[in-house]
Amino acid sequence: MGWLVAAGLISVCLALVLLPRRNVDARSLALLRCFFPSWRFFEEIEPGPTLQYCVSAPNESFGAWRTALEPEPHTASALILNARGNLALAHQSLIEQLWSELEDAPAEPSELVGYALVTALVRFEVLQPEERAPGTRFRFRLNAADSGEFESAVHEV
Repeated sequence: MGWLVAAGLISVCLALVLLPRRNVDARSLALLRCFFPSWRFFEEIEPGPTLQYCVSAPNESFGAWRTALEPEPHTASALILNARGNLALAHQSLIEQLWSELEDAPAEPSELVGYALVTALVRFEVLQPEERAPGTRFRFRLNAADSGEFESAVHEV
């Protein structure tokens, strides 16, 4: 008897997921939506902006743009403790926050908190130890697939 109830519940859930959606115009029925959440918020995941940077020694031209934050490979131990993965998510969240601030930005983006934080991220987390020599200059840029790009001013280490 228990398996019959479980099979019925699974078939109802599958029907709710697979059948097309219909808009409910009745106000009383619309209030019932809180009891039946929609799991369709992951149907279209858009890629977030990416962070790139380039470095220059004193009195030299800038090198090629390089991707700043490479994705970490997934391991089985990450299911238990995923500090690197959490840090990567925090970095990406910071980049997305700056991108959001730039859309609503005043005339000078360097005054934004997100800009200062991403600059510090590049300076302390992204640059290699040999690139942190005094006088080294760097720039960063954000690229979004559909929204264009933003390039920072030149910063010195």
